[in-house]
Amino acid sequence: MCGIGFSIYAFSLVLSSLVSVGMLYLLLNGKNPDVGKILGIDHFAFHFATFRVWTRFVASIFLCAAFTDAGWRRRTGLLILFSLADIILWALDNGIALGLSNNPAGHDAVRHGLYMTLVWAKFSLIPGLAGDFAQHVGDVKSNDFAKAACGTAMTGAVLWFFFFLEQIEWSRGWPLRQRPWTRQMMLFELGSWLMVSICLVQASLLCLRAGRSASKALREMAQEDKQVDPWGREA
Repeated sequence: MCGIGFSIYAFSLVLSSLVSVGMLYLLLNGKNPDVGKILGIDHFAFHFATFRVWTRFVASIFLCAAFTDAGWRRRTGLLILFSLADIILWALDNGIALGLSNNPAGHDAVRHGLYMTLVWAKFSLIPGLAGDFAQHVGDVKSNDFAKAACGTAMTGAVLWFFFFLEQIEWSRGWPLRQRPWTRQMMLFELGSWLMVSICLVQASLLCLRAGRSASKALREMAQEDKQVDPWGREA
């Protein structure tokens, strides 16, 4: 179950990493960061967001079902809640395309703030889960990598928090509105985007490593079964 869950999550994260790095590259070169236009895919943002939220929701269910340990269930249950919140935000963002509404959802600043809060929360949760599982099946080095990834996520979260405080025009009250873009805000945005890309790559590698560790453990268990006959005697 963990092998399936981490493999699905890794596939989603790898694609997200490629898209994020591509958008960052286009931005740094002064181009429109529309990866879909480069790839020639219409409505790319909608299709990719749909793929992203649903694959990660399915992956989180597999991970939650893998163990009955209370600590594991609590953490993976939190991951499911984050995934459900992502689906709700996806539905709000694409309400018109989905036929759920005739008007935009509004409150763009609030929705983006909630989305990014979930992003950093998951970047702190997923590496820990992948590192703990990989260590559980014998890959002791993964835990150190997971701690480093969580540290990167915390740094990115702090950077984004200050950017969010700078971005919102608090004096205008509710609903929250963004300030006009300044050079400082652009630098904060690029820095935050860079941290997201780094965290995506780290989380991808950890999920891939966890999936590989699960496959290795299953092969070793199958090999042990072949070496022992049904009566408990070595073959």
